[in-house]
Amino acid sequence: MPAKFLKFRFPEHPKVRRLMEACASILRQTVDYALDHHKTGTFSIIRALYAPCRARYPDLHSAWIQSAIRAGAVVVYYFRNGKWRGKTQAGRPVLRRPFVYVRKAIFKMEWNGKRLKVTFPVRPWDPKPVVLSFRPRLEYARLLDAWKAGEATMWEPRLTPNSISIPLKTPRVRPYGLETTITGTDGHETNRPKFRTAGQALQAIVEGVVKRFPPELQPIMEAILWLQLSQYEATLEGNTLTLRRIAAPASDIPPHRLQEVPIPCLSDRLSAEDIVRLLAYIQGVY
Repeated sequence: MPAKFLKFRFPEHPKVRRLMEACASILRQTVDYALDHHKTGTFSIIRALYAPCRARYPDLHSAWIQSAIRAGAVVVYYFRNGKWRGKTQAGRPVLRRPFVYVRKAIFKMEWNGKRLKVTFPVRPWDPKPVVLSFRPRLEYARLLDAWKAGEATMWEPRLTPNSISIPLKTPRVRPYGLETTITGTDGHETNRPKFRTAGQALQAIVEGVVKRFPPELQPIMEAILWLQLSQYEATLEGNTLTLRRIAAPASDIPPHRLQEVPIPCLSDRLSAEDIVRLLAYIQGVY
């Protein structure tokens, strides 16, 4: 399942600042303990450090203590991995930006279509939890719509002193098969379209575009065009062919990120303007 991180920045918040100062101290303590005692298991590190950290921060929610220790274990894991691969020669990792995972049990997210509100407590039974409100951009709004509709799954957010990242995972989309076409006909006998299926329309479009190239390049261009068109779902309604983008070879596109562009399907022949328009659309400049 591909994941997309929704990152939001916010001004300095007093409760978040104090929370991150405590979590940063626990994170550094975890890194020192794991490196000094040659610990690799996250559970063993939590079992060894939870009690002293709990006694040091009695007003802090237990979920934050466990998450901070787990974040320190993650830092140690990637540091050892990078050192084993020869990417670093440092003796200990440098913690420039402390972070902590937010347990989903204490994290509440509300989306009304325009504004996103996240709420999480700092203390046990916190009467005044931290409330952050954001206005996401269009790309994030579509992902949040999919999450609210049950099409995306939220994983543990990651909190820093000035930002929060919310990962949303969407199902992997299978590329559209060109052999699966949707037929469409015009009810008027005098205005019956030339193409009865989307497959016929796509075949005519590819043939029209390929003819614009030299003969020695036509097989290559035909293969490239079919590869590009495999990223789209084609539907034919009357004289209009609609291409809906559903997948890309380089990256996974969630199903709710759909881009529909209607392309007039010519009733008799493909005009040069339509061929140029489709070619520009496929190349991503439309």
